[in-house]
Amino acid sequence: MQRMGLGSIAVMCVVLACSTSEGPEVESPRVATTPKTVTRPVARKATLAELEKRAWAAVALGGHADGRRIVESILFCKPIMENCKKLAEKQMGKSRAAVFVARALSGEDVEANLVRAEQAAAEDGPKRRAVAKKKMEEDEAVNAMSVLCEKQRQPCAARCLEGDLPACVAEGLISWRKDGNFDDARQIFARACDGGFQPGCENGKAVDAAEKEALAKVEAAWDGVEDLANQLAVKKYSLEAVVARKGPEPYQRMAAHIANFFEHSFCPNVKEFLAVSTKAAFTKRSKAHCDERPPRAPGPSNDEVTLTAQCKQVYAKRCP
Repeated sequence: MQRMGLGSIAVMCVVLACSTSEGPEVESPRVATTPKTVTRPVARKATLAELEKRAWAAVALGGHADGRRIVESILFCKPIMENCKKLAEKQMGKSRAAVFVARALSGEDVEANLVRAEQAAAEDGPKRRAVAKKKMEEDEAVNAMSVLCEKQRQPCAARCLEGDLPACVAEGLISWRKDGNFDDARQIFARACDGGFQPGCENGKAVDAAEKEALAKVEAAWDGVEDLANQLAVKKYSLEAVVARKGPEPYQRMAAHIANFFEHSFCPNVKEFLAVSTKAAFTKRSKAHCDERPPRAPGPSNDEVTLTAQCKQVYAKRCP
């Protein structure tokens, strides 16, 4: 019988789970093992500075001309969060990115609204930049044509009639700013605007606003002239009564007062009016004043006297 070595016996014991001659098999104690835990990184909450940086970037990318001012106003509103929401509604139609930024900074779905702001900016930005580029090119064309029109105005007007829209705007600007002719300027700008040239539309609105402002200045200046003319007419009527009742000395004192009032109060107001209007307009307005709404004063019998003659005397006298 072949003899087995120790190594072969050991292998068999492992396979057959045999016991040794020294005693029964003793089961080894099991060691308890702790299951391994997988540590996942916790998402870091964005700081306020990071949120603001994203807000700036989104509105800037959106291409709105007032983007910086919009973001500053939104950041300023943060202490009162309700203001941010109100501000968001005001920006509607101006900048979609600003609307979402305002909502985010008010605490409403911060991440979601910032993502919406970035998406809106990515969509709107190229369109706005294209519009801005076109405007810059149109303005440059008008500026170049304005230089030519200042030197030779007649050819400029002819080019406008031939359909050169930058020439129309240049001609309209001269009519408005140099000639003060609002009506001609308005018609010329309308021709450019009808041709799809945006500077014509913009200047058409500007000339309307300028005309309203100019008319307001004229009316304010004339109100001062007419009020002082009324006062002078009453003083002249009173002077006539002084002559009749009190003699030459009081008359001389009052006449000196009227002369001083005319020179130092009335005439400065006349000059202010002429600075914003014309002599023809002054003549027309003064005639209408004395004929249609003359000053009045109490008469000798407490009846009201119309001072048409005295009113005309005031305007007939020339200022020094």
